[in-house]
Amino acid sequence: LARMNAVQREEKAEATRASMPGTGIVAGAVARRQPALAAGMLRYSALDPLHTGGPIRLRFDSPKSGWLYVLVAEREGWRLVASDQIEAGRLRVVSVRFDEPGRKELLAIVSRTEQSDLRQDKISVPPAAAASLRIILEITRP
Repeated sequence: LARMNAVQREEKAEATRASMPGTGIVAGAVARRQPALAAGMLRYSALDPLHTGGPIRLRFDSPKSGWLYVLVAEREGWRLVASDQIEAGRLRVVSVRFDEPGRKELLAIVSRTEQSDLRQDKISVPPAAAASLRIILEITRP
């Protein structure tokens, strides 16, 4: 319970900072935790500056256990950039890297079972999932 209260306080403090409410779009070079979402939703925060060339760690909190997949939108479709198992209520950190600056659209999906079809080079339409979250990041040069 004490851990939950600390997480809630952190979320409340970060939600009042300078991110654009409700969109997941982050202004500036460092992402903040997205504003508090309704109970039962997948949540994320970026732990690193959003620069090209280096890893960007994304922290996820899911209400359901399963497999976490992070896909990025590209011209030819969606490409898997990170995957890992995730437990309900436990934070999971994954790293992604971008070589070019600009706006990046990501989709985080939690599935109860492992999805081998997400490991293809390109996916035209991501599958429906138990929990998903659209993320927009603005990547800059260091």
